[in-house]
Amino acid sequence: MKPLKDEKIELRLTREEKTLIENKAQKAGVSVSEYMRQVALGIEVTQAFTEEQHRIIVGVANNLNQLTRFAHAGKLNIGKINKILDTLFEGLT
Repeated sequence: MKPLKDEKIELRLTREEKTLIENKAQKAGVSVSEYMRQVALGIEVTQAFTEEQHRIIVGVANNLNQLTRFAHAGKLNIGKINKILDTLFEGLT
């Protein structure tokens, strides 16, 4: 069970600082509280994937699943592998 977060710290900011923090939290895909917690504890805050990046990752996962199915069915051939790898590399560049 996660520890209850029942302690609170108040912070005074300028409007610009608040907006900047809110924007950074939104880009990271976390709440302002979670963003501030991570920054204060020295945890690297990473940016959430964009929709385009997410689409590419889903495509890569689908291609890997296809390779796995082909391997289990004994249907792997170099042509199919090269085609799938080309698609993967296109998505990464």
